[in-house]
Amino acid sequence: MNEKIFYFEDLKPGLRFVSDILEITRDDIVDFARKFDPQAFHTGDSQHIGPQISGDVIASGWHISSVCMKLLVDTLLIRSSCVCSPGVDLLKWPSPMIAGDVMKAEITIIETKITVSKPDWGLVKVHVEMTNQDEKILCIMEPVIFFGRRP
Repeated sequence: MNEKIFYFEDLKPGLRFVSDILEITRDDIVDFARKFDPQAFHTGDSQHIGPQISGDVIASGWHISSVCMKLLVDTLLIRSSCVCSPGVDLLKWPSPMIAGDVMKAEITIIETKITVSKPDWGLVKVHVEMTNQDEKILCIMEPVIFFGRRP
């Protein structure tokens, strides 16, 4: 791996990253839904009786979040001193994700602080916006993440 490794000290407020793209297929949506959120409008099963958002299946919000997380991991976390996360301060799904959407994420560091209880760790709040090929925002997420400090 020749890419830079990011430690807590490297992650300053305002620093931005842009992910590669990831295309979502109908099979992706249905497979996720059958395993984790088997509602008819996600699986395409015929028993759906409510209004339709789309002419086909729409992704579960949890699938949208998972795709957003994958883009965050691939873009930053996998090449960092990331330790773990105590949670997410904000999570929204403003628009549905449908088959054929091509996703990308913009990641911005918004806040950093050194932890008192673990001085070799720092806490970083990140703002992630995931958009599709039409620049529609499909996920807004603000996780708080522990990163190791530079050795």
